[in-house]
Amino acid sequence: MIALAGGARAVNRYVLALFSKDIAWRLVTVAAFGILVGMGQSAGIGAVLPIIATAAVACAVWQVVRLRVRGTSLAQPSRASLDHAYLSGSATIAVSMLAVVALGTLDVIVVGAWVSPDAAAAYFPANRLALLAAFATLPIQMVVEQRFAASLAVDDRAGGQRSANAATALQFVLCAPLGAATVIGFPFYAGLFPTATATSFQVLVVLVAGTVLGSLFGMAGSILLMSGHQAPFARVNFVCACLAALILALVASYGSLTSIAFAIAGVELLRKAILAVMAYRRTGLLPFAKVGL
Repeated sequence: MIALAGGARAVNRYVLALFSKDIAWRLVTVAAFGILVGMGQSAGIGAVLPIIATAAVACAVWQVVRLRVRGTSLAQPSRASLDHAYLSGSATIAVSMLAVVALGTLDVIVVGAWVSPDAAAAYFPANRLALLAAFATLPIQMVVEQRFAASLAVDDRAGGQRSANAATALQFVLCAPLGAATVIGFPFYAGLFPTATATSFQVLVVLVAGTVLGSLFGMAGSILLMSGHQAPFARVNFVCACLAALILALVASYGSLTSIAFAIAGVELLRKAILAVMAYRRTGLLPFAKVGL
């Protein structure tokens, strides 16, 4: 589905790219899970896994039909897709994305391993709910990356800066109210997580604040990727993931969940700041800057 979503993005069909990969199969899975529970049936992994697999395959088939993907193109990929530089760049991006995923889950793992399982159970709701503040980031990124690529390909720095300005402003304007709504609505969301506590709320405030502040650094990572600087992008992500693991291990020894939240939010802000500086040095684009007429 990831490859098909990329194909949909390439032809500006963003709803098709997002709906199948990130929404549809999850909705089908949740609905099926609810039906099983409602019927009094066991909803263990043995019952749910086939449902997830079926939903994912159905969504992928729907994407293939909508995109009119030919079987011959899947069976015989072009030589360009096997080019060494292409494969090397893809591997570099994959490593960097793994580091980003690690940054989003390291805090929960460290809390569970170094503090206690009960502490992890209290921390986890805040970790998941904080993602709501960044909900609008992905669709903005999907649209703006093509604009960055087009502008940088013809050395149109003014056009690239306008895209960067729009992306940063829109990201912050959407991220701030989403974050506020998440924090204000915590009493409601807490009902979805039986392990949520008052400490969970404190952690949520810290994580959401970090997400909102981080939105001000714009789409520096996308600028680096679209300008062919995936190697420094990967290095920063990898180093920051290692730094986060070290700092979290040290902070966890004090047993304070709020301190752990401050630590992971601080490392994430540092990562985004470094990427912003790096993007400016390599492309001349800032997260937000005045554009001359």
